[in-house]
Amino acid sequence: MLNSRFPVSVKKSHSLRERKVFTTILQSKTRFFGTFINAYFIKNNHSTWRVAISIAKTKYKLAVQRNLIKRQIRSIFQQISNNLEPWDILVIVNKGFIELTFKEKQKLFLQLLKRIKEVDAYQTSANK
Repeated sequence: MLNSRFPVSVKKSHSLRERKVFTTILQSKTRFFGTFINAYFIKNNHSTWRVAISIAKTKYKLAVQRNLIKRQIRSIFQQISNNLEPWDILVIVNKGFIELTFKEKQKLFLQLLKRIKEVDAYQTSANK
């Protein structure tokens, strides 16, 4: 029986794996720094959003914890996916994230989504 706490996983087309893309995203000037997450994002040429999640072993030693965090973040992205434009997003998880409730985590990512939309609106108006 499937665990009903989390919806279906994120498609492969929505995941980032190439080192070149990671480097490009990290060098971009568009970022969101929060207490529990840092996110770097850049517009992509694909028709869909893509996400990568980075969790340091020094911050969360147990693989069970790291996997739980990744599942929760993927679930949140799946829930807000209809509001996402084609962006490449790198999420770096900080210490203390696991202690937050799922609702608080959702709120964090909604703030991230709001920030991405602000940057998108600014870049669109600057290009005109």
